[in-house]
Amino acid sequence: MSVNPRDEFVKTWLNRRWKTSGAGAKWQNIRGFNVSVVRDFDDPSTWKWRLKSIDSDVEEFSSDLFDSEQFAKRDVLLKLAGKLGIGN
Repeated sequence: MSVNPRDEFVKTWLNRRWKTSGAGAKWQNIRGFNVSVVRDFDDPSTWKWRLKSIDSDVEEFSSDLFDSEQFAKRDVLLKLAGKLGIGN
């Protein structure tokens, strides 16, 4: 059975240690992007993500809220995999 490159990319980065900012955001720098997840200000029981190019001011935010930190991380990593042309 062949391994899906996108799934492998997400699994690899989910399992790495995420840093925590002073504001409580979990983040990593991955292949030229700053990837972060944070609790929603209006509903702290949910999470959202931000994806920012390190070389520019271009950034993107999740339009959805997620029930857990892990779901937000998985979604932003799938988004990043798409931007990097990994997998499907």
